[in-house]
Amino acid sequence: MHEALFIKDGKSQRITANQIESRTEYINMYNGHLYCPTPDCEASLTFALTPTFLTKKIFKTAKHSEHSENCPHRIIHTTSLLHRYSSETINQALSDEHKRDVLKKLYERNFEDENSKPKLGSKPKARLNSKNGTIARPIASIHPDAIPVIESQREPSVRKRKANDILPEDIGELRGIDGHA
Repeated sequence: MHEALFIKDGKSQRITANQIESRTEYINMYNGHLYCPTPDCEASLTFALTPTFLTKKIFKTAKHSEHSENCPHRIIHTTSLLHRYSSETINQALSDEHKRDVLKKLYERNFEDENSKPKLGSKPKARLNSKNGTIARPIASIHPDAIPVIESQREPSVRKRKANDILPEDIGELRGIDGHA
């Protein structure tokens, strides 16, 4: 979604995702005040930066929010018991090759051509807990006690941030940081 309704202090204004300069600006000014622009739809929206897609800034439906029945942005969920996620997470070690790839991508991100086509990736695979059939989400870690990656298993991704977009939630977490100081 490229447009949202910004409602704050009783004033309503239509905005585009490109009008928001950074994630920090979104957190400080727009967070919790963006809604679906479709009439009679009260779905909450959030702002997202998408470094791997052609469109870099978008609005998406907020967690635990639903669009109205007649909204063109309504998402129809299909129920599937293929994966059930537990609240458990596991720290998974990163191979030296994966660490080099993360650093290489951060370096290239600072020198990429605006017209270059992004590479599309897939989500990391989760580990299945055979006791109750739930899945623990792997989290990238460089801790010595982290579980090593299994051969042919995709390693968990490392979140990347620009130096000026570091947030309090990033403190103490493994992040790839780039930018100019």
